[in-house]
Amino acid sequence: MNEETKQEEKIKFVTITSGWDGFPIAYHLQQEGYDSIVGQVQDYSELGIDKEKEDLEDKKQRLSQYDGMIRKYPAKKVFEALKKIKDKSQYFLFFDQNNLFKYAEELLEAGFTKGLFPTEDDYEFEKDRERAMEFVKENYPEVKIIPHQVLKTVEELHNVLCTTYYYRSLENKVILTIEPSRKSV
Repeated sequence: MNEETKQEEKIKFVTITSGWDGFPIAYHLQQEGYDSIVGQVQDYSELGIDKEKEDLEDKKQRLSQYDGMIRKYPAKKVFEALKKIKDKSQYFLFFDQNNLFKYAEELLEAGFTKGLFPTEDDYEFEKDRERAMEFVKENYPEVKIIPHQVLKTVEELHNVLCTTYYYRSLENKVILTIEPSRKSV
């Protein structure tokens, strides 16, 4: 076994999530025999962002996703344990949403270098799409910006769908079809 293979075998994967978006990745890593640690935000207030209070039933459902399939820990506990690790080079950290930037930025400062680390700018770009598109235009002129519309009501969405897409309801399921090719989306 060469040194590179030994190095890869030692990597531990850590998924930090506020929802459950990263669970399928963590599950597959676990199935493939990797150490896969999952930290899940228990309450959105710990993120330090402006977010509506979560409905208790929604919270219960969010926290129960993948129960029995992966071992989950509170994100705060995983975060505190990670800060104490000496050999940070053996960890790959995956933050599956931009709203986790406070955890990510602090762990970057603590010396972790491998992973997907959202920043506060990423989070702000997500909220302010116009600013994000301007950033892309200025820094990545080869990227074509796709036009978009901001819709504030269901009625606005309905009007856009009526004028842009062919759609019909089938047993309470909406089927969208792009007009030019009539391919289902």
